[in-house]
Amino acid sequence: MPRSLSFAKIPPLATVAFFIAIWAALYAPLLNFSVSDFNGFVKPWLDYIRSHGGFSALSDPFSEYAPPYLYLLATATYLHIPVSDQVLVKLVNIPFVLLISISIFAICRHFGMTVNSATGAAAGILILPTVGINAFVWGQADTIYASLLLLTALLVLKQRPYWAIAIFTLAISTKLQAIFLGPFILFMIFAGRIPWRSAIVAPPVYAATLLPAALIGRPLGQLLTIYLVQGRYYNTLSMNAPNFYFFLDFFGGASRNWQLYKKITMAGLAVASLAGALIALLGWGRRNVSDRAILLAATVSMTVMPYVLPKMHDRFFFGADVFSYALACVAPQFVWAAVAMQVSSLLSYAPEFSLYVLPGSSESWKWAVVLGAVINTVVVVYLSRSLWRELTPIGAPSDSTLGQPASTT
Repeated sequence: MPRSLSFAKIPPLATVAFFIAIWAALYAPLLNFSVSDFNGFVKPWLDYIRSHGGFSALSDPFSEYAPPYLYLLATATYLHIPVSDQVLVKLVNIPFVLLISISIFAICRHFGMTVNSATGAAAGILILPTVGINAFVWGQADTIYASLLLLTALLVLKQRPYWAIAIFTLAISTKLQAIFLGPFILFMIFAGRIPWRSAIVAPPVYAATLLPAALIGRPLGQLLTIYLVQGRYYNTLSMNAPNFYFFLDFFGGASRNWQLYKKITMAGLAVASLAGALIALLGWGRRNVSDRAILLAATVSMTVMPYVLPKMHDRFFFGADVFSYALACVAPQFVWAAVAMQVSSLLSYAPEFSLYVLPGSSESWKWAVVLGAVINTVVVVYLSRSLWRELTPIGAPSDSTLGQPASTT
């Protein structure tokens, strides 16, 4: 039996039914749960779309979100599903949770896991705590870009570089946080797994995501600068993101000093650029990168970048949660890191949910984020060290048996 997450004795349909039943018990009762982000942002957007002619409303700058998510919201208003708007927004996430699940199944099969084991790993994503809370309690849209990034990693493993760049571009056009996978893409380019010429597909894909809004009447200048506008909304080094900058805010109040905040932000962007460059350059000259190293490099990229970037939000490690889960499914030695990522992310959610269900004040729960940041520091160091060891020495074959075809009996 391969050393991997195993559901070998359980029929696939029974496994899926089991996890769906758990999902229904845990999250279906919470679909009507409403939070401030929905009431302050998404609900007004839905109302604006309905009152301004559906898709015609997309000609106006009523939201700072990129067009693809607004296309989804506009489409949802035409469905006339007899549910509340809170539920409607959360149902939008279902196709993307399924895409995450399917991608995990395909990744597990690529690494030689049996159909039953891969099905169990894929179905498990339905009840992964941060996935369930983010998509079906909080009603955020992080599943959209995360699913596209996981699909990108799968396409790299399958040696489909043009499709990988196209899907990666689609992810960026949906949410800027998709750029966290950027260093991994460069890593693969430097390693020769993705040819430079494949970048030719990026501009037309990005343009295609803007085209419907432009044709409806949204000025092209607004569409091209929407991410610049987003960056001006919050002037805080860490919006409860469990990273290095939270320490500076929690213990030093750095964001309360405007001049200090600006200096740290600029320095942080420089540090993040350096960190991204270092991850990318690890691929330089490595022509025999193992599949294990590829998935590990993608996970490192998704984990390190929100840790070293300033102005991150509490849920910006969502992609790292998903990638670390996928990595743990095929490499059990990383299970503890995946569990740690779940714990740190849940701790970072505590100040937000203290406004609704947790006892105590939001400020008192910031100590939970401190603990989450400590956990993430350990995980970042461990994953980075693991990648370095996996890649050293240059040109040597991996000593791992992972990625070799395994018995499917």
